[in-house]
Amino acid sequence: MERKNPLSGETMNIMRECLIVTIQAELYDDAVFQIQKEILEMVNRRELKRIIMNLSQVEVLDSFLARAIFDIARMVALMGAKTVFTGLRPEVVASIVDLDINIKGIETSLTLEEAFQRLAAPN
Repeated sequence: MERKNPLSGETMNIMRECLIVTIQAELYDDAVFQIQKEILEMVNRRELKRIIMNLSQVEVLDSFLARAIFDIARMVALMGAKTVFTGLRPEVVASIVDLDINIKGIETSLTLEEAFQRLAAPN
C-alpha cells in the first residue's frame, strides 16, 4: 500500500509491518497538520507499532516543522508506537541544534535499513 499526497509532498507506505513516511517537499502549516492527522489515523486503524520518518529530501527545517514532526513521534508513542527518524541531512541537524529543539526520546538513524533494525530490536 502506497499513498502519495501531491499537495503535501509526502508519501506513506507500509513495509515490513512498519509505516514509512517520506517527506518530499517543504511543507505548509496546513499540510503538516494533515500529515499528523493521517499518521495518527493510520496508526490507530491499522494498529501499527513502528514508524519511520524519512527526512532525506528535506533541505530546510524551520522551528514549526521541526516541532511538528517531533510531536508526531510523541503522539504515536502515546498510542504505543515507536518512531525512528532517518535521512537527516547535516544542514537539518544543524538547524535542530540551532533552534534548540527538545529531542529527548527521539531516535534517529543514518539509513533506512538501520531504522528497520532499531525498530526490530527489543525495547
